[in-house]
Amino acid sequence: MTALLVQNLLSVSTGRPPVLDIPETLACIPALIVGIYTKDLMKIVVTGIIAIALIRLFI
Repeated sequence: MTALLVQNLLSVSTGRPPVLDIPETLACIPALIVGIYTKDLMKIVVTGIIAIALIRLFI
């Protein structure tokens, strides 16, 4: 699970070091908080989807 998360949070270009994708990282924060409190996968996924949608809407 960690490998999938890190793969989606980093952008890798040839000849350059990996760069952290800020919108995806910001969307992980509320999903992580919901995951810690509820431990319910459906709530975590829905929170992550809503968070990234709102971030993309406003950025």
